[in-house]
Amino acid sequence: MQQLTTLRLCDVPIDQCLYLLFHCPNLIEFHCSTQRTDTHTIFPPDAIFRPSRTPKICSNLRIFHWKARDEDWNRFLFSSIRFPNLEKLSWGVPHSSLHRTWSTESIDSVLINEFIPSLSGITALDWDIPPPSYSCFNEVFPQTDLSSLQ
Repeated sequence: MQQLTTLRLCDVPIDQCLYLLFHCPNLIEFHCSTQRTDTHTIFPPDAIFRPSRTPKICSNLRIFHWKARDEDWNRFLFSSIRFPNLEKLSWGVPHSSLHRTWSTESIDSVLINEFIPSLSGITALDWDIPPPSYSCFNEVFPQTDLSSLQ
């Protein structure tokens, strides 16, 4: 796992996606898309990424693509993974969920604010949420300076 620079995961449990993200230190590009609840387990149940408020730094990551069910967002944010050199961010909900309004009510705003510094240098943002939820952008990124976007 030390040599991986690109990783693409589909329908893998969120905790296992996070485990791989943090345990592949040379990743430059990471893609994770989870649409179903009956996901495929890669590791045994005891090899999962435990929630923690201690920040974990992925300094090599430049491209981060994260599509998860809205109930998995706090799980991602609570992982406390930070991306100081992130350039391209693509996040949202899976296309199978696009008919639903994306709710930010269940997302912890404190966790969002702790993640915001990871966005300071992004040059590309793909915000893939259903049209009725566009107002959520301002709720999720209330204090973010996105002037680096090209």
